[in-house]
Amino acid sequence: MMRELEKEIKDKKYTQYADDIISGKIPSCKYVKMACERYLSWFEKDDRYFDAEAVEKVITFISKLKHFTGKYNNQPFLLEPWQKFIIYNLFGWKKKKDNLRLIRNFYLELGRKNGKALDISTKIPTPNGYTTMGDLKVGDEVFDKDGNITKVTFVTPIKYNHKCYEVTFSDGEKIIADEEHNWLVDRWHKNNFHVETTKEIINKGYDVVTVPLVKGKGVKEIVAIRAVKSVPVRCITVDSPSHTYLCGEKMTVTHNTSLVAAIFLYLLICDGEANPSLILSANSFRQSQIMYSMCSNYLRSIDQKGKYFRRYRDRILFPKNDGKIQTVASEPQKLDGENCSAFACDELHEAVDSKMWDVLATSCGSRDQSLGVAVTTAGFNKNGYCYQFRKSNIEVLEGKKTDDTLFCLIYTLDEEDDWCDESNWIKANPNLNVSVKEEFIEQQVNQAQNNPTQEVSVRTKLLNQWLDSSSSWIPMSFVDKSFAKVELEEFRDEYCYVGVDLGSVSDLTAVSVMIPKDDKIYVKNWAFVPEAAMDGTPNSMRYRQFRNQGDLIVTDGNVCDYDRIIKLLEDIQEVCPIRKIAYDQWNATQWAIEMTEKGFPLLPFSQSISSMNRPIKELQRLFLQGKIILDNNQVTRFCLGNCVAVIDNHENVALGKESYEQKIDVAVAMADAVGAYLSENHYDGSLIDSITF
Repeated sequence: MMRELEKEIKDKKYTQYADDIISGKIPSCKYVKMACERYLSWFEKDDRYFDAEAVEKVITFISKLKHFTGKYNNQPFLLEPWQKFIIYNLFGWKKKKDNLRLIRNFYLELGRKNGKALDISTKIPTPNGYTTMGDLKVGDEVFDKDGNITKVTFVTPIKYNHKCYEVTFSDGEKIIADEEHNWLVDRWHKNNFHVETTKEIINKGYDVVTVPLVKGKGVKEIVAIRAVKSVPVRCITVDSPSHTYLCGEKMTVTHNTSLVAAIFLYLLICDGEANPSLILSANSFRQSQIMYSMCSNYLRSIDQKGKYFRRYRDRILFPKNDGKIQTVASEPQKLDGENCSAFACDELHEAVDSKMWDVLATSCGSRDQSLGVAVTTAGFNKNGYCYQFRKSNIEVLEGKKTDDTLFCLIYTLDEEDDWCDESNWIKANPNLNVSVKEEFIEQQVNQAQNNPTQEVSVRTKLLNQWLDSSSSWIPMSFVDKSFAKVELEEFRDEYCYVGVDLGSVSDLTAVSVMIPKDDKIYVKNWAFVPEAAMDGTPNSMRYRQFRNQGDLIVTDGNVCDYDRIIKLLEDIQEVCPIRKIAYDQWNATQWAIEMTEKGFPLLPFSQSISSMNRPIKELQRLFLQGKIILDNNQVTRFCLGNCVAVIDNHENVALGKESYEQKIDVAVAMADAVGAYLSENHYDGSLIDSITF
């Protein structure tokens, strides 16, 4: 009886987290619930068993490691329930026929942790000269450590009362940072760059501590650190592969995943694999170095004197079993011939294709229980490899596909969730109030509500939601609220304004009709593509879906039939008299001649940033104030979701996109229609100053 009771208690230990998720005691999204239901169902399967001893061995090993940064510095790595759940899945399930682990691939997606801060007066070099940390905003361009231009994707509110230190460098540069700011440093010229906080550098001492110079042109030393009076500070996130940016007049490099590092050390040391070969990969060498530096720093917990392990710039060797951990960047062609036992791909959403994952997975062919790990936050490229991989993994969770070698854990918000509701934030942040503070997320959400152009950054990085672009022009929540049924017949004899974006002859062409009435602007859009665009283009599948929904008009031939555009405008004219048709003159000469001959009121409208600035800002104002009533069309939604704000030095705004396949033609046609409306004297010029890009 006692043994049965002990077994029941033991089994409950390994199912408690899953039970709490399913019961709703721990709030979670549907994907985490599915993962927990799948996990519990495996206890009833006859071809596998749960090895509790193997699980405890891993957990015990990880507890011997010590954290090396922040407030948990020098404290043991004690796993949270959600982290133990990962260990249960990866190491607990084994096949009865050969006692080998069942899980071979692991996909983990969750929000990022808090950022670290610099004095708001710190000078930040940009392509247009110096600005300050306090003046930076989402969409601004700065430089990464290699001197490449990178965009700011996230900024925090200004923070007060942080412990601050003045860091002095050998070139005379002085930078004030808070105690938790991350620096990319090397000690004793070992060329082993890793991340340390200001506080850690102080505690460990800064004799011969160096930071890299831009573009790898040597290093400079930290020569002094002194406490100073607290100053206002803030932090930023950038989209460079290394997540670094340059600060200060002398351009000092500063830096913006621990469980995986701990797991990989276990696989190197304790897994019993002969000649273990573990690879840490990313989209750049510096990015792969981040996880490598975690492995190296955790290793100091168990080998302080370097007696058992050899650490180099890009690899760790364990001579006792001839094992190694090494880093690689996005060069899969150099990995041919590898005999990999485990690999990790960091920030998979930044991968341009599947080549790295495919090569690493293939290299594990001769290993009996290899492990491939993908760790990422949400991104923007829904046509990219990561999102497609994610969709395939979700189909396994949903039971549409079968793959018992896969473990997938996606911490995100459900589609119907209000991202501003604090009760939902734990769904994307299982470590809420441990490594991610609720107060921090609250600050970011409040800032995004006050400045909607920052909504995308907050929702992707902190709430792990896949959105359509990395720099929002109009947040999609405002677009979705504006959708309704708009029929021209309901506005018969009302004047209208039209925008036409002819685009290229072989791709999307758009017509937008704008009807002002009763303090509202009613908009109906049409989109056209030639038949040739339905196959062999990046958007072919999407175009076919739009056509089937009745949202896209497909014309015969290899080029867009401009006669169909003219016929549409004639039909519109019969219902709603057209006051003006704004169009881009470029490559539209013949079309304009035919339109003029038919008596249409054409308005040549330059697409330069100075010309587009006013209608684009006004269109944004109308959306944010809820004055747009937009005909429900998925091509319209697709184009608006792809728009990013392009801003010049004079705060003029134009519409841009991040890649060729992200079409914005309907949005441009809408802006042209607003331009036609603004060209008439009745407009009162009521642009609000509070719109911030």
